[in-house]
Amino acid sequence: MRITLMIVVFAIAVPDRPDPTPKQDSPPQHRIIGNWQHLNQSGKGATGHTLRITPLESTWSQDGQPLPNDGLTATIKVDASTSPAAIDFISRQGGTIRAIWKVEGDSLTVAVTPGNPGLRPTNFAPSAGVQVYTRIK
Repeated sequence: MRITLMIVVFAIAVPDRPDPTPKQDSPPQHRIIGNWQHLNQSGKGATGHTLRITPLESTWSQDGQPLPNDGLTATIKVDASTSPAAIDFISRQGGTIRAIWKVEGDSLTVAVTPGNPGLRPTNFAPSAGVQVYTRIK
């Protein structure tokens, strides 16, 4: 009986302690990693295109079939320290698409300079070739 009473007293008396190893937020560039469904111009319907982003590369697919010759199937270089964050898609054919990106909730917005993919846009204005994606869960 005394042992049971002592266990109960210790269980109640021992204070909750914070986790000694606090969890750190993941780096901002990790927010872009995932599978993304491309949305049409109205932002409401899917186009059948998906963009898969891993830490080192991206793959552009249409109806589940990879499009290896597209400029978005590439090695990527992400720089989240700039504002807006930058991403370079370095295609296997040798060209580079310079873009900016932002993630808001489950929405990814990417902007490129139409007609000049080597020039990085500075904002997400409609003239900046803005593409919107939603995260595939």
